[in-house]
Amino acid sequence: MDSINDMKEILGASDDDFIQKLKELDKQNDEYKNELENFIDFTQKVQNYGSGFIKGLDNTLNISSFVLQFKQY
Repeated sequence: MDSINDMKEILGASDDDFIQKLKELDKQNDEYKNELENFIDFTQKVQNYGSGFIKGLDNTLNISSFVLQFKQY
């Protein structure tokens, strides 16, 4: 069973129509791929921001702890 011919039959398309449909699907696939790559970049930026925020909080806690210890003396 030839899967390409099966797909052409399902779509009811001639060779030219079938090739055009494949080109459209390929273009749509590229668009989805670009959107996914943009989303991955965004999530990495959020992750980096969150990591920096947590480090900032940790530094603030260390400074606060030092100040509290200093006040005890």
